[in-house]
Amino acid sequence: MSAKVTPSYRISKPIVTIDESKTIGEAIELMNSSKLSCLLLVNAAEEIVGVLTERDVLRRLTLLDMTDKLTRAVGTIATREVLFADADNVHESIVRLHFEKGLRHFPVLRGTEHKLANIVGIVTMTDLVRAYLSDEVKRRNEHVAKAEAPEKQVGVICHKPVLLERYREIFGPAGFTLFHIEDPSAFFRANLHGGIPLIFDFDGFGRGELSKLVPPTKKYPGHLVMAASDPNIVRLFQPYMDHARQTVALKPLDADYLVWLLDAKWRLDVA
Repeated sequence: MSAKVTPSYRISKPIVTIDESKTIGEAIELMNSSKLSCLLLVNAAEEIVGVLTERDVLRRLTLLDMTDKLTRAVGTIATREVLFADADNVHESIVRLHFEKGLRHFPVLRGTEHKLANIVGIVTMTDLVRAYLSDEVKRRNEHVAKAEAPEKQVGVICHKPVLLERYREIFGPAGFTLFHIEDPSAFFRANLHGGIPLIFDFDGFGRGELSKLVPPTKKYPGHLVMAASDPNIVRLFQPYMDHARQTVALKPLDADYLVWLLDAKWRLDVA
């Protein structure tokens, strides 16, 4: 039996809930006033019957083609299948839910009944990132010799130099060295092992250019982050992604999450 991991992140509480009969507008107002990215939906029996996240608001509310959408029941855009982290196995269950289901909010449940009284708290991706960064500071303060650590390189395929500088601003403070891939074909021939993570920023490329660049890039055996401003591009690639090594990021970028994700994948590559 493997040893249980004690998480260093904080399980936030109290939980903020909203009755499933409330409107979308009321839910958004509550999220704003509480400065929260997630609400749990409850019914009259105090059962957890759904979860509303910022992503639900951004991705589902905008698709509702109706003038009175803010007055519709919050369940119209909420996620009805709620997946819980196990209070007795918090870290392992969160890791499984994130990598298997792509979740970013994790209500922690004690027992099996989906009752509000059984909710211990909630862990968000922000909690995970903060804990990760805190651990990074502690590791650096242990005076590990910098020369012993391999250089963390990341290749960037982008159309405009300003985009490369933006990624350097994001990843540079985390110890990454970013370089522009001016000739992708030559890069792929020289890096058949896929040991260097890639960022492919679609913005600025024409359709013809993308049709030539995307196929060899997606075949690259290393880790790949594809970034785009167009939600249609994100929806196009999501069904065909190799989720173990490929991520599609919709702009504006969640910088903290990308740093955490890329660093975790980079560590796997050099392990």
